[in-house]
Amino acid sequence: MAATPGVPVSPRPGPVPTVWATWTDDALNGEVGENRDDARTNAFTVGVHHGRMLAVLDYGNLTDKGGRGGPPARVDEATATLGAQWQPLEGRRSATLASGAGARWSGDLGGARIQNGWHRALGLAQVQLPYEASACDPLGYVRGSWQEGLHASSVAHLAADLSVEALATAGGEWQGEAALRALAMGTDAEAWFGLVRVMRGGTPASRTARVVAAHERGWWLVAGYSVGPYSLSGAVSPRTRAAYGQVSVLLGRPALHRDAPSSTITGAIGPTAFAAGLVDSVRWRPPWPEAMAGLGQRLSVVVDHRFGRVPGWTGTDTSLRFRQVSVGLDLAAVPGPDRPLPVPFVQVMSGWRLERIQHEGPSPGYSEQRTASGVTHVSAGVRFGLAEDSPYGISCAGDVWIPWRHAEAEGGAAYLRPGAGAHLSWMVRAPW
Repeated sequence: MAATPGVPVSPRPGPVPTVWATWTDDALNGEVGENRDDARTNAFTVGVHHGRMLAVLDYGNLTDKGGRGGPPARVDEATATLGAQWQPLEGRRSATLASGAGARWSGDLGGARIQNGWHRALGLAQVQLPYEASACDPLGYVRGSWQEGLHASSVAHLAADLSVEALATAGGEWQGEAALRALAMGTDAEAWFGLVRVMRGGTPASRTARVVAAHERGWWLVAGYSVGPYSLSGAVSPRTRAAYGQVSVLLGRPALHRDAPSSTITGAIGPTAFAAGLVDSVRWRPPWPEAMAGLGQRLSVVVDHRFGRVPGWTGTDTSLRFRQVSVGLDLAAVPGPDRPLPVPFVQVMSGWRLERIQHEGPSPGYSEQRTASGVTHVSAGVRFGLAEDSPYGISCAGDVWIPWRHAEAEGGAAYLRPGAGAHLSWMVRAPW
């Protein structure tokens, strides 16, 4: 889960950046859990940190399509807070304490237009729900965190991060979260996974908010990573199989540790060319043995994750969705960092691929089903830095994937077949 709405939390565990912005949506769940396009279906957060001052504006769209709290309805919420943060401990063992106050407005704040505009662009059904009455409640929050360094080496700094937060409104609603995460950190890049306990209670300002609170309550598995100015993370509930994804931008980032960088890591994120999908990957050039001096400057380890719709599927009122994770090697034609001139590269990877048929309309031609398989994936293309010594660049590549097994839907339609595509990515290099 994302942070409690209105509580200032860095998108990546650790020091709070100067400015951050996040987009949280169940459509970004990476096909990990169920995308019900319901409950807290969309949320945006902007935060500012200056000295001890913390300011946050959170905006979310809440829906109750199934009428679990009464007649189907919707409500939007905007939460604004202003507070302060203290850091009594810094270094390998660090601690923070923050508190503040603000207000939460609920009602018709334009969420229906945002959601239906997004659906219209993607060719999805419109969501027509009446709004509940407006309300405004003052509120206050408190948050504390503790990070303990566990191990430091040239490969990574390992740490544990514990945080607890609580928010209460004058209308009688209270919200809280407690999180424990394991971290692997570089200087300006990080990966994490852990558990979050989401707590909701009291009297929310609307029936829809009460339904969303019940939906969010409980344990969530969380994982994510950040490279330089961007962060990707996700959360899935083992109880309901609901899942969310979050994309964040972070500016003015403090270093995650004080040691000198041992290597670099390059993240890439971008859309697929022929269907609605997203590709994100990370390349890491480890300190190869001296015997590999020539090849080592061109060879990197790559982890690739992608999800979305499989191109070419023609089933009536259904879509074919996929999720794929693979690991392999990246070989560049030119040694060293990405340059302003195009640099050809090839990636050879193996991993795991899931494809599933999902209903999208009233008369689906096939039953919902899913099949997983091992997969071999090859990408080849060119990439280039935007300027000499710039950490930013662009990559375009063609893709071929070959599942190790095939599947057939009830009715005879084949899926989980070899395929080809392409993608365009924005790249950023960060010290590790």
